Amino acid sequence: MIAFDIATPWHLLAFCAAACTAGFVRGFAGFAGPATVSLLLTQLFSPTLLLPKIILLDVYAYPMLLRNLEHRARWRISIPMAVATVLLIPAGVHAMQVAEPQVLKRAIGVACLCAIGMSLTGYRFKRLPPWWANLLAALVLGFVLSATFIALPIVTYFLLLPLSPAVCRATVLSFSVMVMPFFVGWLTHRGVISFADAPPVALAGIIYFSMIYLGAKAFERSQGQSYRPFVQLLLAVLSVAALA
Repeated sequence: MIAFDIATPWHLLAFCAAACTAGFVRGFAGFAGPATVSLLLTQLFSPTLLLPKIILLDVYAYPMLLRNLEHRARWRISIPMAVATVLLIPAGVHAMQVAEPQVLKRAIGVACLCAIGMSLTGYRFKRLPPWWANLLAALVLGFVLSATFIALPIVTYFLLLPLSPAVCRATVLSFSVMVMPFFVGWLTHRGVISFADAPPVALAGIIYFSMIYLGAKAFERSQGQSYRPFVQLLLAVLSVAALA
């Protein structure tokens, strides 16, 4: 596997191309932008050096995500789960740094495969789980998120909740906007990402932000009708890509 270096022109070009696809996905579904970039590029590049750049790229999703939060998010669900996930970020990032690249890549693939398997069962909770069940899910799936930067397992848990498409999407977004600053802050503190990474990532970020806008507009036009089928198809495609 090639060591990812965003300063290398063709590495940056591949990063921008992946950001184009991922941005639309992020804008429409409200999540899975980082997972899309990761699963497209870990076929070639070492995840250890690639994943922190992806988290930095996702910062460019913030303005559009905040714009689309509105008032629908179930903060009583997302806040405790976000807090639990944030507490596990140091342990997860450490696991990511010490893992062998192939092991990390397979872990990403397994996380996606488990998510799509649960999604395709069509199972959904009949009523909202108690707070302790949400907290337990956040502790387990939050560590997976922290170690692989793959949010699909924990987002799949959100999709199991008996919420309307718009409320579910807004709750996922609220979770994301709370967790992301801590990710970036911890990675910067640990020296995994630096200010020198910002200019090249900014080029991909402009593309990413633009496609997020288009994806969000597509979601508005769909009126939520195709949200869950789109998510299931997305998870299936990402899982196949991870196992290729």
